[in-house]
Amino acid sequence: MSFIIVRNESGEFTQLGVDKLGNISERQLWFINNWYMTLYISFVYVVVILLLKSYMRERKPFELRKLLVAWNAGLAIFSIATTLFILEQFILLNSQKEFWYTTVCTR
Repeated sequence: MSFIIVRNESGEFTQLGVDKLGNISERQLWFINNWYMTLYISFVYVVVILLLKSYMRERKPFELRKLLVAWNAGLAIFSIATTLFILEQFILLNSQKEFWYTTVCTR
């Protein structure tokens, strides 16, 4: 059985079995037991960004204008299509008698 260490109300550290945590997956348990890995990953990330920044300082900029225009056009088309789909669903729900209940209430 796996354990984690938690701090209780009085500030003391106690050991809790995983069965006390309820329904917990193996992935969640791995993250609970290896929380310090996020510190290592964050440190490596910052170092890589700083190294890349110094490496790219003397390089010629990329020519990305055409790619960015295509990307923005794709985003615009996606946004318009999504808005039309949501608007259609909203109008359909609005035409029903119980509009407020079906769109706001969850029970």
